[in-house]
Amino acid sequence: SVVFLPSLALPKVNAMSSSLRGWCRRNDYSFVVADYHGVGRSTGDVAEATISHWVADTITLLATVASPDDHKRVVLVGAGVGGWIACLVAMQRPDLVGGIVGLAADPDFTEELLLKRLPKDVIERVMEGMEQVKWGDKVYPITKALIIDAKENLLLDGPDRTLPIQCPVRLLHGLEDEEVPFDTAIRLAQRIETEDVTISLSKSGHYMDDIDDFKRTRLAIQDCLESIYCVDLRSPSSG
Repeated sequence: SVVFLPSLALPKVNAMSSSLRGWCRRNDYSFVVADYHGVGRSTGDVAEATISHWVADTITLLATVASPDDHKRVVLVGAGVGGWIACLVAMQRPDLVGGIVGLAADPDFTEELLLKRLPKDVIERVMEGMEQVKWGDKVYPITKALIIDAKENLLLDGPDRTLPIQCPVRLLHGLEDEEVPFDTAIRLAQRIETEDVTISLSKSGHYMDDIDDFKRTRLAIQDCLESIYCVDLRSPSSG
């Protein structure tokens, strides 16, 4: 199975998810995508939408899709905040995650980007409840609840932090990303525990929505699937 975790600014039906859905169908892979609680066409109050909430919802989804009783794991394809969520899910439930493909993943964006760069008056309005924040060419609903909860889910904090992620990880990022610096992918890769992690940089923007980006994403997913298969063959219980 391939599960797509979209970015915060785009609904579940977008150019990348549509491309992946067609590719999965042609290759006989299951494909699942859903809007986050309070985002897109999903129900729920955006004021209650947090990283922890989205991680818990994703784990619930995977527990159904991944058929844990059959030991079937999935490749998580996370765009933007979806890459942050994918890493947290892999840390909490490694039995469900076979691989991660991060597309312009932005772990800790609340701290690393927003709180460090937004004007003081905008931050004050956010901490009063919610503010529509323009970042790049998109507008994001940023809430006090999201900011506070994110502090409990940071991945890049601390000089010696190691992330206990053992599945194959492929991080794709654009050199022309106007929202998230491409060195975020490097910092994330350095902290991930597995040695099976690679970074692919291209002259793409944040949303990685052209034909070449689709191709690179498909190749990254296929690479994860092949790595999962190789690891399984090495397992004493295989075969």
